[in-house]
Amino acid sequence: PRVRWLAPGPLRVLPGHFGVPRGERDRLRPPPGLPPPCTRLVLRDLSLTWALFGGRDFGPGPAPHRPRPRGAGPAPPRWRSRGGPGRIPEQ
Repeated sequence: PRVRWLAPGPLRVLPGHFGVPRGERDRLRPPPGLPPPCTRLVLRDLSLTWALFGGRDFGPGPAPHRPRPRGAGPAPPRWRSRGGPGRIPEQ
């Protein structure tokens, strides 16, 4: 695997964090009690690319809420304040 580390400090690898599977088994088996499927699809040799953006994916908690100042933001479109396209303004 390829890892590009963008944070300061070393990368910590915890040995034994993920368990080793005990043999080959069907991980897509449905839970007991579900009806049998109409068709079956088998996935093999799957590649996964996981991209993390934003810089706060694994932070200590959610970002604090900052209220927007009044009057900030774009003005409503003119067609909303005048009734929409095709309206006759004299009526």
